[in-house]
Amino acid sequence: MKKAILIMLGVLMTLSILLFGGIYLGHKVIFKVPYLGEPSISAVSNDDMSLGNRYYTPTMEEYLDLLAKQLVRYNELAPTLWPDNPLVNQSLYVEDIDSGKFWKIDPAGNIADTTKDEIQKLGMYPNGQFNGHDFYKEGAYLSVSEADLSNYALYQKYLHLGSYDAFITFVHEGFHAIVQSGWTSDKGLTNTERDEFKENAEARAKRMTLQQQLLQAISQPGDTGLILAALSTYEDYKTSFPEDYKNSILSDRSEGTAYYYELISCLYASYPDQVNDKDSLDKALALLATRPDEYTDIGLVVEGYHVGAYAAILLDRLNVDWKKDFGNNPTATPIELLSQHFNGEELPSPHQVIPSDIDAIKVAIKEADGEASPALLFRFLYTIFF
Repeated sequence: MKKAILIMLGVLMTLSILLFGGIYLGHKVIFKVPYLGEPSISAVSNDDMSLGNRYYTPTMEEYLDLLAKQLVRYNELAPTLWPDNPLVNQSLYVEDIDSGKFWKIDPAGNIADTTKDEIQKLGMYPNGQFNGHDFYKEGAYLSVSEADLSNYALYQKYLHLGSYDAFITFVHEGFHAIVQSGWTSDKGLTNTERDEFKENAEARAKRMTLQQQLLQAISQPGDTGLILAALSTYEDYKTSFPEDYKNSILSDRSEGTAYYYELISCLYASYPDQVNDKDSLDKALALLATRPDEYTDIGLVVEGYHVGAYAAILLDRLNVDWKKDFGNNPTATPIELLSQHFNGEELPSPHQVIPSDIDAIKVAIKEADGEASPALLFRFLYTIFF
C-alpha cells in the first residue's frame, strides 16, 4: 500500500514537472509573445480630424495618467450615453501584472496606491492575468502589463481609442456586466454557446455585405438610399438563411449594443479635442466607417458586434428613440428596429452574393484561423500557474 502511494506521488510529481516545465518553456522560449515597436494600423484622417496612433505611453505612470483623463471625460458624459445609465461615476482599480502593484483612479481622476485586499473588499477579484477584469456597481478592476505598453502587436488595434485598450475592456465589458444585467432576458434565444458558424460561408458572405453596406451608410450621412440598400440585404438574409438569422439575434442584441457603447464612449473619452458633441461624434464615426478593413469581421457572433452597433448609430442619426425600452424587449436588435423604422418603404433589390464572394470569405476564414497564435494561450497559462 505504502509503495503504491509512493508510486502515485512520484507519477503526480513527474506530471506536475512536465506541466509546469512545458508551460514555462512554451511561454518563455517556444511561443514568445510577438513584439512590434511601431504602429501596425495607420491612422485615418480627413480635413476635420485624425483618429488612431494617438498616444504612446511606454511607462505605467504615463499610462495611468492617460487612463485617468479618459475616465474623467467618460464620467462627465456617461449619464447621456444610455437612458438611466447605471455605469456612471466610476472608479478604476488597476493592477500591473508585472510588478503586482495596484492603483485606484477615482471618478475625478485622482490616482492613489491601493492593495489587492482593498479591491477584494469591494467584491472584485484581481487575478493577475492578461486582460483580467472584474466589476462592481461603482467601478472596475483591470489588469495591465507595463511590458505590453510599448508593444503595438498587442494593443494597437482600435482606431476609435488610439491607445492601450484597457479602457475598451472597461466600457464594453462594463456595459455587459452592469447595464445589460438589468435587462429582461429571453431564454429562448439561441447560440448561447457563441458558435461562429464559419462553415456556412454563404451566410457569412451575406453578413459581410451587410456590414459593408451599413458602414457605407454611416460614412455618407443623409443618403437614405444607402440605408435602404443595407436593409434590403438584411431582409433577404432573414429569408434566405432563417436558421442563421435566428442564431444571430443574441449577438446582434448583446454584443451589438455593447460595441455601440464602446465606440461612442471611446471616441468621446480619447479624442475630447475633436469629439465633443453629437455633430463631431457623427463625423468621427463617418471617418471610422471609411475603414472596412478594420471595422468588419467574419463569424456569426463577431459580425453581431458590427451589425448591431452600426444599426444603432444609424438609429441615432435618424433621431429614433430606440434605447429607452430596449432592455425590456428581450428579442429586440438595433438592425431589426432600423428595419421597422423604414417599414412600408420600397426597398431596392438585395445584393446577392456570388461564388467569388463566398470563395473570398473561405480564404479569409482560413487565413484568420491560421493566425491564431499559441503565444497568448501559453501566456495565459503562465499567469495562472506562475
